Amino acid sequence: MRRGRRRPRRTRTLGRTIAAVVALVAPLLSSASPAGAADIGTTAATDVYIRDHVGDTGVEPHSASVWTSPDVKVCPTSVECATSQNPEVGSVNHIFVELNNPGPHGSGADVGNLDVYRSTPGGGTGWSADWTSIGGVLGVSVAASGTTAVVIPWPDVPGPDLFARWREGGGRAAGLKQVGPTSSEVGDFKQARLFGVLLAPRTRPELKLQFGLGASVRKGSHVIRVTQFAPLGADQPSTALTDVGGVEYQVAIR
Repeated sequence: MRRGRRRPRRTRTLGRTIAAVVALVAPLLSSASPAGAADIGTTAATDVYIRDHVGDTGVEPHSASVWTSPDVKVCPTSVECATSQNPEVGSVNHIFVELNNPGPHGSGADVGNLDVYRSTPGGGTGWSADWTSIGGVLGVSVAASGTTAVVIPWPDVPGPDLFARWREGGGRAAGLKQVGPTSSEVGDFKQARLFGVLLAPRTRPELKLQFGLGASVRKGSHVIRVTQFAPLGADQPSTALTDVGGVEYQVAIR
């Protein structure tokens, strides 16, 4: 018996941070055996996998990226999109997953369950405390050869929670101009800050970033960093903050 591989997928794209998605295929068991076999009625392992990269054949380990899977896509509607899109807050998105069979360690058609989870980008993500279930499908029938497509609705894309916590902490900011009920425009990426965001232990609120081109565009590569600062102890002054983590975005303007 072999479980389908679990792979976190972290994608950074121009326009928005896409929540990391992990797909977990439950054990796929088969009671079928070759005609005339002596072990008819026993279980045989199947090997269904989700590719980590385009050339992935299911063989592990490999040295390629594990967070840009071509088999997991976020689409704004129930119609599959050509490439993964940024999830839209306030509407029902859909996650399309391609299951590949057979892998190198088993074969045969079978039935199993598919569950999808999300997490925010950044280091220190632990399974399963830092992952939130999006949904799943029971009784997925997987063909003996080829790919099987599964679609899972994503109705509750997070967004306003961080803004509410910032308001509770005093709503102070620098280098930002509010342009909507829960959105602000960054005037200076070097100085823009949100102060006093109240975070409970083990919580991971999400921040959506949207990049746009102004009147004067400087072509080339730009590095934008979003960093979290916090006091390390209860006895530490509120002004003494330490860099506790962040995300770096590499934006290319051509």
